[in-house]
Amino acid sequence: MQDLIRAVRKAASQAMLAKDVLKDAGFQAAKTAQDVLDAREARQVAADTATQVQALSTQGIAAVVTRCLGAVFGEEYVFEVRFVRKAGRTEAELVFIQGGEEIDKLNGLPGGVVDVSAFALRLACIIMSPGLRRLVVLDEPFQRINGAKYRRRVAQLLEDLAEELDFQFIIVTGTEEYRVGTVIDL
Repeated sequence: MQDLIRAVRKAASQAMLAKDVLKDAGFQAAKTAQDVLDAREARQVAADTATQVQALSTQGIAAVVTRCLGAVFGEEYVFEVRFVRKAGRTEAELVFIQGGEEIDKLNGLPGGVVDVSAFALRLACIIMSPGLRRLVVLDEPFQRINGAKYRRRVAQLLEDLAEELDFQFIIVTGTEEYRVGTVIDL
């Protein structure tokens, strides 16, 4: 009978211990479930923040490029950055709009528009990178701009940007209209 009492007490003790372990496991499971919910919420906050930063960045980039295109070619062109999902990844698509119609980037853009856009994209990168010196060194950056009227507009754009945004441009060129600011003949 003593053996039976000892066995019952041992079983009761093990049952109490198992109950405590189960209770701790329940608390741990609840904490883990809360941690999972918190991680999902944090991931969503990060994704929302990234989307907002992406939107603000693309608006800033588009504004710089559109402004430069407008300064040279008039209100004729609008530039946008669109994000598309391809093969499970997000890619930026550069879009040019003329007169409300999207232009084929490969065949429909005049070389001068490409030159001004490339220049403006460089500026946008520098503007969005705090701490970088606002110095741009270019070799014949606007070589495909045709017409003295457009070249004069480019020169005016360079002067305006240098003053407004505190940029310094060093341009190697043989085009007379771009000889603005301090000119050094070599």
